[in-house]
Amino acid sequence: MTKNMLTRAFFKLPFKTYLLGIDLQKLNFNSFNRILHPILNWNLPVLGLSLFLIFLSLVLNAQNPHYNVENDFGLWSKIELDQKHNKDWKSSYSFAYRRRNNLNSFRNLFFEYAVNRDLKNKFDTGSQFRFTLDDNQEYTFRFAPYLVKAYRLKPITFKYRLKNDLDIPFEQSNGFDFRSRVRNRIEGEYERKKIPVSLDFSVEWFHRYDVSAIWFSNIRISTGIQYELSKDAKIGIGYFMQQEQNEAKPVRDHVVTVDVSYEL
Repeated sequence: MTKNMLTRAFFKLPFKTYLLGIDLQKLNFNSFNRILHPILNWNLPVLGLSLFLIFLSLVLNAQNPHYNVENDFGLWSKIELDQKHNKDWKSSYSFAYRRRNNLNSFRNLFFEYAVNRDLKNKFDTGSQFRFTLDDNQEYTFRFAPYLVKAYRLKPITFKYRLKNDLDIPFEQSNGFDFRSRVRNRIEGEYERKKIPVSLDFSVEWFHRYDVSAIWFSNIRISTGIQYELSKDAKIGIGYFMQQEQNEAKPVRDHVVTVDVSYEL
């Protein structure tokens, strides 16, 4: 049975024709194109101003206490160099600098090397190797293997990523330790070939082995916009909200992200 036959069979199932109140049989992505195309192509200053006002409101919200949640505002910046070796293999080098406590305190910085292999029509697999220096002048080594499965439904690409962070922190008082957590992320990206701007949205939840292997410890909701500066360079501005779960006084982080990437 081909993929098209499976897709038609899926949409014919009566109990799967509605998702969150949306009739999937009448869903037409051309309508999304007609709405988003003029916004992305002609009104970039308006879109940028709108994002700035959204970020400003989130920053102001992060300063105020909300119930029993401890809010904080941070800024995460990253520079990344990508290199494609062939059709199947690519790698990247990253440097990141992060601040927290309403931008008043240094959070950490890290250097990272990542390698990725495209397994054709199956999925992508890879690993990240990171060295982090935190605000206490202590460092952590991270090894993070991952799997990514993408599904293209033009003009939106949906992705699912399963990642395992294996951290080895070094504390001056206790020496080396070991921490591990599993991360699940679902992401959607809207992108058009003739438009140098793309939008993305993702939801990610974390499981820490030392807390619980079933209940997630953190949840992160993010959105962002990427702009192609040239054929090889991109800049991205985004926002995410991350909150601890199953804590008496959880921390809710409001973070603005600024990423610059260049393909070698």
